[in-house]
Amino acid sequence: MGNCFSIGGNKTTASKHNADDQPVVEDQVLGDKKQEEAPAENPKPMVFALMRNGHEVIRGTVREVEDFLEAGDVEQAIMSYKNLMKWMNLHLRMEEGNRDGVTPMGFFAVLDQKFDNIATNEGLRDEHDEIDTLEKSMEEAKEESVMMKKVMEMKKNGENMKEIMIKELLATIIDDEEFPFFVKHANYILDKFDDGNPKARVFDHALWAVATPAQWQQWKLWIEESLPESRFKEVMAVIGN
Repeated sequence: MGNCFSIGGNKTTASKHNADDQPVVEDQVLGDKKQEEAPAENPKPMVFALMRNGHEVIRGTVREVEDFLEAGDVEQAIMSYKNLMKWMNLHLRMEEGNRDGVTPMGFFAVLDQKFDNIATNEGLRDEHDEIDTLEKSMEEAKEESVMMKKVMEMKKNGENMKEIMIKELLATIIDDEEFPFFVKHANYILDKFDDGNPKARVFDHALWAVATPAQWQQWKLWIEESLPESRFKEVMAVIGN
């Protein structure tokens, strides 16, 4: 396992939200730092929270591995590490997509296409070549500083964020046999390491926003399996169905 368990789980900078539960961006954090108490009456889904809070899933799973190791539970640490690798590979597919630029092209190609090759020029693809380099990029939050700023710019420019997420990012994994694991593990970790913030709720609201009615009926069951009953009720109270 080397030294790959030092990703900073608490390095994310808190963000402020307006009355519509939309983030006021500080250090390009997207919607995972609002206190769960008294959520906005009608919070709006932020579909790219699937990417931003995906980094929180990775950080949280690393924290879980570290906790198991500190407790001397090597067997659970190994299992958690395997889950980390499996989930991270799915997340990376959403970022990298088809390298030939064919749909689904992934998030990096979308950024390159719309912002003069910014993902390539910033070396974001290179940071995925080795686990130690990926660790460093997560610790420094370089991807977040590039990606989330551009997400807000795309939204401001009137881009159809939902369509981009469905066609260019989510399509890379939605038919994979591990997609149920993607949903379940994200919810389990985001709830376990919520740091007092509605990380799971924001992630699930994004899932709801990009799902067809039939898909949501299935995905909702996976979410329910993965969250404590009280937390699932909080999620559904915001989503409404």
